[in-house]
Amino acid sequence: MGEAPQGVYGIAQGALDISIPRQDGQEIVVHRAQAGFWIGDLALFSGQARLVTVIASTETVAACLPRSRLVQLLEQHPGLIADFYVLSHRNVATLLQLLANLSIPRAETRIALRLLIYDQRQTNTQDWIPLSQEKLAEVTALSVPTVQRALRGLVETGLVELGYGSLRIRDRERLLRYCG
Repeated sequence: MGEAPQGVYGIAQGALDISIPRQDGQEIVVHRAQAGFWIGDLALFSGQARLVTVIASTETVAACLPRSRLVQLLEQHPGLIADFYVLSHRNVATLLQLLANLSIPRAETRIALRLLIYDQRQTNTQDWIPLSQEKLAEVTALSVPTVQRALRGLVETGLVELGYGSLRIRDRERLLRYCG
């Protein structure tokens, strides 16, 4: 956060934790971005400092499109700017969805919706979501014991399966109905 933009970055493999600052100076992780996620476009195109901190949470492979190359590319193909607006829009939509979900008082629903967000972004919906219970607690603004209780309920109903540092949705349609 606060750095000058150098380019845009796309995650090819792995995951990044995205943190935002609170008014007390602390940073909180609000999202774990996975393969297919692009970041850096907002700061780069606005010419402003970065608003978030990004840290690799797993071994990560990312593509970087540096500012100089991006400028060349857009001069040669000005229509591509619309694609970058799509990326920015997608990121803002994700942020708004995450913020709205934090206002949900029922822990089970808040957790289920967060898992559905991660599941929706995976290329294979049968894959495990690489997210520990501690990280799930952090990104949903809940305590670890609350997350553990909620997950137990989701497991008992057959909606979610737990693995080591990961989770898997067993029945997406039923989980959607569970959320209302």
